[in-house]
Amino acid sequence: MFFLICKINNQERYEYFYLYVMFVMRLVYPSGFLFIWGVSFTSSRTVRLFFIFSDRVILLIPPVTEVPTCFLTSGFALKSSYVIFHLLISETGSMHMVSYNKNPIPVIDHSERVDQLLKRYEQALGPDLRAYRGHILRVLSYAMFFLGDAQEKRALVETALVYHDIALWTHHELAYLGPSEDLAVRDNRELGLGLDEDVLRAIIHWHHKITPYAGPGVEADVIEAVRKADWIDATQGKRRMGLTREQILQVEASIPSHGFSGVLQRMARDLGGCPVRGNLRVLRHVFKW
Repeated sequence: MFFLICKINNQERYEYFYLYVMFVMRLVYPSGFLFIWGVSFTSSRTVRLFFIFSDRVILLIPPVTEVPTCFLTSGFALKSSYVIFHLLISETGSMHMVSYNKNPIPVIDHSERVDQLLKRYEQALGPDLRAYRGHILRVLSYAMFFLGDAQEKRALVETALVYHDIALWTHHELAYLGPSEDLAVRDNRELGLGLDEDVLRAIIHWHHKITPYAGPGVEADVIEAVRKADWIDATQGKRRMGLTREQILQVEASIPSHGFSGVLQRMARDLGGCPVRGNLRVLRHVFKW
């Protein structure tokens, strides 16, 4: 049993709370059915009761648009007779309202650049090619939506996404950011793509940053758009980054996953020796605060 106290002052950290709870539970109990309960409180004294069954969040009490000021939560796994953890997350910052852009997302289900670059890695990707390609296109769709369909940035986003996870397959390495960055820079030079190498590296390096990217550089908006887009798809919509569930379902229905989440868990197991060690290695070397 342990306690965690941290600041939750925006929608992204609010959504990350649920992700964190599920991640901790899965580390402790890698398989089986999970049950987690909790109560949250807001500054206007609205109480929100929520349940998490395995990987699905079910919220009771009318939804509120305020970020909670406090979470009180506990949970357990079936076949376990004790409470595994207890979390207390308290608000120390200002309140933020949750807002959504409900415009339809233009789905990008094909990209010549993506397909051409992926051809270089067909052998390494093997049967996972379809799953990885679908992940790239879904993330591309979200990222371009966040960027307001700025076509002058599309080539940069497409190229970075082809390489953002590629070293999982080329180097068989769960600490894959560095090798992926190197491959992106190498191919950028060899193919004469003419893209900014520092930005390519930054997009790949920060794509699993947990909190918003606010670093220097003229392409900070691209780095942040890709970061948000990848989190949406990597969590299968559990982190929505301001999008609605309907928008995400629209993209997922148009571009099949071909079991991409299962591919990632298989690689965590195979490359890490077991799911727990594999996910811990990813958490240590890939996630950025």
